[in-house]
Amino acid sequence: MNEREEPLYEHWCNPDYKTEFLHHPLEKDVLRLVNKYQPSGSILDLGCGNGNILALLKNRETLGLEPSKIGYRQCLLKGLNVENKWLEYFKSDKKFKVILMLGFLCQFKEPGDVLKKVKNLLDKNGIVIVTLRNKRSVRRWFGLKKSIHEKDGDYTFYAPSYKEFKKLCNWLGLEIIHAEGGGHLRNHPSLSLTITYVLRRKNE
Repeated sequence: MNEREEPLYEHWCNPDYKTEFLHHPLEKDVLRLVNKYQPSGSILDLGCGNGNILALLKNRETLGLEPSKIGYRQCLLKGLNVENKWLEYFKSDKKFKVILMLGFLCQFKEPGDVLKKVKNLLDKNGIVIVTLRNKRSVRRWFGLKKSIHEKDGDYTFYAPSYKEFKKLCNWLGLEIIHAEGGGHLRNHPSLSLTITYVLRRKNE
């Protein structure tokens, strides 16, 4: 990561960062989904930021990848197992039961290539939890106030609708087993600014 890119990470790698309503899922919601769909086994958090989620899962075997030096240092201070590198430079023979991609996949222009690599890291019975902005959300329809992350330059390259993301997953041999929106739109993900998906391998 170069110096020009580093400021993009200053907000959510800040040690005092609190999850923004409707943008990323609240930490308790991530824990709820992990415990519901894969209550045991190893966890890989891609783009783990300041490590808040991993810190809550320290009773499990965990590994975080965080390319930002800011976030990486915060994770080390929490005593977390984290590598300071991009996904494309990460190699592992280990398969993970849970892979977290919270606000991660949206930063790539070729999301299919990223999901292919993630699928190769996923245990046969594992799950992937992904959060993505939804270009069909109510807030975007009516031009409501932008998220805090969009004010000083938007890092989002990929913000599919539910149908678009489902089509990509099907093509890659993945299936959506759960989807929910943020806050009061939990049961109406197609209307929410951000959708949280739970994926698993299709029976192949």
